[in-house]
Amino acid sequence: MLKRLPHSVPLMVSLLWLFVLTLLTASGGLSTERAEAASRPGLVYGGTTSQGENIFLRKSRNRRQLVRVYAEWVASAGQCTDGREYFGFTLLDPELNGRTGIRRNGGFSKRDVYEDRTPDGSLKEESSVSGRFRGKRARGSLRVHVTERNAAGVVTNQCDTGRVRWSAAD
Repeated sequence: MLKRLPHSVPLMVSLLWLFVLTLLTASGGLSTERAEAASRPGLVYGGTTSQGENIFLRKSRNRRQLVRVYAEWVASAGQCTDGREYFGFTLLDPELNGRTGIRRNGGFSKRDVYEDRTPDGSLKEESSVSGRFRGKRARGSLRVHVTERNAAGVVTNQCDTGRVRWSAAD
């Protein structure tokens, strides 16, 4: 049986990274230039999805690229073939899947596939995030489709969030 642990490891790494950044910032270990850039208006947006979950977006310093997206989501029991609720998150990071260009009209879109294989089976998450920046606000939608397989390769669960709207502010 496939265990639902793949998300707990990245979540713990993200939380540890946040803790380290907090310590570095508090001790003055982060470069002042980077800290200044991160605090400039129009670079970091935070908000919620229509499911009441968190979403965060970060633009590059020149504001022409989206360098990071973190979005939490839920596929309800009715959206999963095994009849159980599935919680997850999507992390779009330049080190993992490159930057995303922001069009002149403020629009952007990104598709990504995350795969994890263990001796017990595999997990595949196909996600798409799109939206538009307008002044100090951003709005858009995301959708995630999850497929779980056992060690023999047989599909044991499929979930689809459907279209999830989100909004964020600077």
